[in-house]
Amino acid sequence: MLPTALVDGSTTVIEEPVGPVATFTTWNYPLTVPGRKVAAALAAGCTVVIKSAEETPASAVALARALDDAGLPAGVVNMVFGDPVAISSALISSPLIRKVSFTGSLAVGRQLALAAAEEVKPIMLELGGHAPVIVFEDADLDELVAGAVGSKLHNTGQSCGSPIRFFVHSSIHDEFVARYAAALDAARVGSGLDPATEMGPLAGRRRFDAMKPLIDDAITKGATLAAGGTGDDSVGYYWRPTLLADVPDDADLMKVEPFGPIAVTTTFEDEEEVVARANDVEFGLAAYLFTASADRVLRLPRRLDVGMVTINRFGVGARDTFFGGRKKSGFGSEGGREAVEEYTVKKLVTQGL
Repeated sequence: MLPTALVDGSTTVIEEPVGPVATFTTWNYPLTVPGRKVAAALAAGCTVVIKSAEETPASAVALARALDDAGLPAGVVNMVFGDPVAISSALISSPLIRKVSFTGSLAVGRQLALAAAEEVKPIMLELGGHAPVIVFEDADLDELVAGAVGSKLHNTGQSCGSPIRFFVHSSIHDEFVARYAAALDAARVGSGLDPATEMGPLAGRRRFDAMKPLIDDAITKGATLAAGGTGDDSVGYYWRPTLLADVPDDADLMKVEPFGPIAVTTTFEDEEEVVARANDVEFGLAAYLFTASADRVLRLPRRLDVGMVTINRFGVGARDTFFGGRKKSGFGSEGGREAVEEYTVKKLVTQGL
């Protein structure tokens, strides 16, 4: 019940399930992404239709089977397979579907958003990222390098929150590059079935073929190859973790998400400059900040035009926190209380005395 200007009545806002939801999920986290969507929708009281990525259908099937084994009533979670264009068109245009949720590329997200707009249906979008890492001169380089290696190797860089653009203060840039390059060169790349492997292959030919043109463009424009830069597709789509130093702002890698094991560095001198350059991309998902200054820790997160900021560590959020971006990274949340709210609608009830 809410305070109201009415003198002869009361007002209450109630939340209700939005209704059946169509979810479209991506291949890079084939269980986590559908799991998050389904959990939030069910918590809100909605039924769900899952269209998983064509490359990784088995994980979503295992999720649906587990829910069925647990006793979830038939028809609450449903799965469809087939041509993605035909399926998305049929689901979004269906009068039964009341909400659309998509995780994937900007190009596909734009198409689904247009289709949802035609039907005047709400849509949640989690799209690409191009995360900046701002490293001030007082950063702990030991922790930074160790975290940067693990975060870059994670999922072979095929993650929307992967650190890509390292803006490093000029006074420590060369030392950081030397240490980071050595650590990346030492990483063991191989089969994911080998316990000693630290990074596996890329997901497929498309990602493998995208690496070299981005690297060549940066080198042509003046960057230095500090680590990696080569791939081997003889027994899989393996690419060495790659570091490019002194990458100019006009290089494609400063604007285009590589979605692979590539990191780039550039230098900066002052805060105003680095904030402007960090924000100068069309995406706004995640950003990382490394500094020992409590003043910067309080001020800078508010100046970074992203949905999530992580300070003095890598990784974004947790299972119970908001997860989402802004600008062309999309809108809405895949985590926390906000994720459940994505699948609800509000209703005002006014009652006379």
